Amino acid sequence: MVNRDEVDQLSVVLNILVYLLNVRLQVKDIFLLSSLALEERFQSRFAKAELFQLLLIISLLALSFCALLNNDLSAAHSVDHSLDIQKFTFNPDVALLERIFV
Repeated sequence: MVNRDEVDQLSVVLNILVYLLNVRLQVKDIFLLSSLALEERFQSRFAKAELFQLLLIISLLALSFCALLNNDLSAAHSVDHSLDIQKFTFNPDVALLERIFV
């Protein structure tokens, strides 16, 4: 037969084991939740870094487009200016030359 003290001791031992299991599960939950939070933080940082890289690429494309436009406009302006010089050399304006040299 099992006496009452042995039953009480068994319940105490089971209670302690359940408590230790509960503590272990809580610790595992804490580590799991912290690792998930860390992963979310990394993902948000990576997303921000990718957005920053995208903005840099867009600004680089915009600046290269501005440089290309500036080069084309300056080339067109130099062609126009050279046509003006040719026009003055074929039809020199004496009054203009006198104003320059006087």
